[in-house]
Amino acid sequence: MLLILVYNKAKGIPYKLIFLRRVWNGVYPGQDPIADAVFLYPQEVSKYLRGYYKLTIEEASCFAALILKCKFGNQWNRPEITQVFEELLPHHMIDDLFPEVWRQYIIMNCRKITLNSEVEIRKMFLLTMQKNERFGSAYFRVGQRQFLESPNVVNVGINYKGIHLINPKTKDTIRMFPIENILSHYKEEKSYTFQFQSKLEKLDTITLHTTQVMNEFERMNSLFKESSYNTITSGPLTLLVISR
Repeated sequence: MLLILVYNKAKGIPYKLIFLRRVWNGVYPGQDPIADAVFLYPQEVSKYLRGYYKLTIEEASCFAALILKCKFGNQWNRPEITQVFEELLPHHMIDDLFPEVWRQYIIMNCRKITLNSEVEIRKMFLLTMQKNERFGSAYFRVGQRQFLESPNVVNVGINYKGIHLINPKTKDTIRMFPIENILSHYKEEKSYTFQFQSKLEKLDTITLHTTQVMNEFERMNSLFKESSYNTITSGPLTLLVISR
């Protein structure tokens, strides 16, 4: 839920306090234009720019065109587009093409977008991004010891669908642990552990070690089901969160 409190001081100077949540559940882009504008859209654009998604050149240029039109409206066809790539493209993709080539791709996609309203453009961006299974995730950087063929340091994304282990270079999902398979979770002094059913009669464990994100995991409790289980075999999976 998005909560905005407005307070007027004696001098009549207002301010807004906006409470954001890290993991989204029951979110429907376009249902609440205010939530889209001050909550959903800014957070998802930030994750897109930070490079958490695996995108093609065409997909990135489409998202860049939507951001550009949302930002500048009818004045989107600007000569300085190449100077604001950091606000339009994922950081790891900027050098994939020459600046002028990126500019041509973005302009071409801007001309394809018939929407002019900021509300509709934000909605289109969110609905398109929502097709990705990691949409709405909270992301953390972790060290992993389970998958020897994968990097030692990976990203982990947690959303209403489950826990996603992500290769930070290729952006591929190494493994996804569905939310319905999570049987229990518990907190220790410097770690948070999830136990889940990976295969028939097999229990696996994910342990995230950190003090930095403990409060965030506390807020995720409502997403995870708790139920009784009988341990036949145990296969531990340990993830060590690296503080930034």
